Amino acid sequence: MDNTSLQDIPKYEDKKTEKNTKKKHKNRKLILQVASIAVVVFMLSLFSIAVVIYGGSTDLFLEGKSDMIQRDLKRVKDRLSDIKCMDFLLDYLKEHTDEIKQKSTAEELKALDGLYANMPETGLGGITNEKAENLSELEQLALAKELYPWILYRIDDEKLTYKYDSIYIIDITEKDCGFVYFEGDESGTRREEGIAGRELGQRWNYSPDDHEAVRKFRSGKNEDYEFELTEDRSEDKDYYVGCTPIVDDGKNSAIICIAYDYENFSSDLETNLKLMFIVGITGIGISGAILLLYIYFKAIKPLRLVSLNVRRYMENKDSEAVAENLSKIRTRNEFGALADDITELTSDISKYTNEIRDLIGVQEKATAELNLAAKIQDDMLSKNFPDHEAFSLYATMDPAKEVGGDFYDFFYIDNDHLGLTIADVSGKGVPAALFMMMSKLLIRNYAMSGLSPAEVLNNSNKSICENNKANMFVTVWFGILEISTGHIVAGNAGHEYPMIKKANGEFELFKDKHDFVLGVMKKKKYKQYEFDIEKGGSLFVYTDGAPEATSADEELFGTDRMLAALNIVQSSEPNELIGSVKERIDQFVGEAPQFDDLTMMCINYTGRIDEKQKSGE
Repeated sequence: MDNTSLQDIPKYEDKKTEKNTKKKHKNRKLILQVASIAVVVFMLSLFSIAVVIYGGSTDLFLEGKSDMIQRDLKRVKDRLSDIKCMDFLLDYLKEHTDEIKQKSTAEELKALDGLYANMPETGLGGITNEKAENLSELEQLALAKELYPWILYRIDDEKLTYKYDSIYIIDITEKDCGFVYFEGDESGTRREEGIAGRELGQRWNYSPDDHEAVRKFRSGKNEDYEFELTEDRSEDKDYYVGCTPIVDDGKNSAIICIAYDYENFSSDLETNLKLMFIVGITGIGISGAILLLYIYFKAIKPLRLVSLNVRRYMENKDSEAVAENLSKIRTRNEFGALADDITELTSDISKYTNEIRDLIGVQEKATAELNLAAKIQDDMLSKNFPDHEAFSLYATMDPAKEVGGDFYDFFYIDNDHLGLTIADVSGKGVPAALFMMMSKLLIRNYAMSGLSPAEVLNNSNKSICENNKANMFVTVWFGILEISTGHIVAGNAGHEYPMIKKANGEFELFKDKHDFVLGVMKKKKYKQYEFDIEKGGSLFVYTDGAPEATSADEELFGTDRMLAALNIVQSSEPNELIGSVKERIDQFVGEAPQFDDLTMMCINYTGRIDEKQKSGE
């Protein structure tokens, strides 16, 4: 080989230097690529926020306000719902306006005492329209004088609490004016006289053409709630008003209205849009900077360190030094070049040794985490059962494994409504427990937002289906108890039939309306049904772990044995009823292992509600 050819061959050191230079160039290129992507994401996010924020119209804002006003109207109606003779009262107030304003006479007070004496449990609010019509003229006047300030106080309290611009109840049967029954006045100027609000019998002149909501109510072509943007010419102001009938009798003779100053609405909208835009830009900017730093420290810097140690290993074969240096890297990101380098560094001996050591650690950690999961699940099932005059409640859950998929739940939706849930998730163990926690929170959250049982099941099913890659499902019985009446509205999504005991009777199987389980059909629409628990009666719900408890001879416990276990108990206390069923299941099963989670809940309804609980205190 001649000297010319030798000069054409690059030296080893030159190759090494060239290789390192190329790798540094690649690293710098990676930083530029990441930065470019981050800038593009930032700009797209900024553009999206601008479109979403400034693309929103006043109509969308009003839609949200309409939902708020609708909830307010419903709440006001609920506060007045215990006046059973509202139809009578409205007619009477219109015909006897001057008499209502006069101070009560001794005869009227005596008649009022007689009414209270004859209605000791429900109070005057429990007098129905029919009973009120049959009262004497003196009793009717005494009743109206007592109920009128009672309603005024609650309307005034609503306005004071929620800062409405106006809240009132008017008659809309006359074409060009509205007879004022009640109007809130948060100043309370008339409270010293025993009445809050303004004078009964005012008449508000209006043009039906200017009030779309009133026109719809008069024509009977209205929804449950109507909204309109109207101008008060006397004040030269625009108001956004929500209306609904005060009595749901199909007549639409009187409506309750809540009004807000529309100028305040517009001001709030503009302020919120500006604030949201500023916060959005700031948040994205900070997030982008943090993201770049995170990528650098968690990806690019570790990648450089790995490449450096791989090159050192290829030069000196010092595997211990390389392993020590790589152990400082805590990120687990994957890159193509890194995967190749790790493959070259890994040896069979270190791999197997690490796998065995990790396996032992994973097993110990899994045991500890399983015990912790069981404790967390047990803590999620409340043991603080309500102490209420109207009912007593008790529930238990015994998982077949360390953790289970059954659950029960109870919670106050408001002072007069109690939510009751019992459910059974498919499968067992940790996956079922996690699915159970998600389902429990979804059902409670939707119920607390004021939805009906059918709506709670619809929304819960939709949410579960959207996040159910494991294809699990859950059977649910969910009901809402009206504490003051014992009336229950419920829905059954593929769950076991409840058992109901009438007063002085025995438990019987109630074959309610069944729907499909939650978590399978996203567009499924669920139905609800209603029933009453008598005073002295009870409701018992359970999961299939009770009737399907299996003995050593592979015989099922069955619903007949459950009914017998319930009816043999003389007491109506829920804990004793559940204890009787559990005891007989244990005797029946014997030494056979528990086949499924066992969950039971029982409520006994007494119907006793003291005055403090009636007022919601």
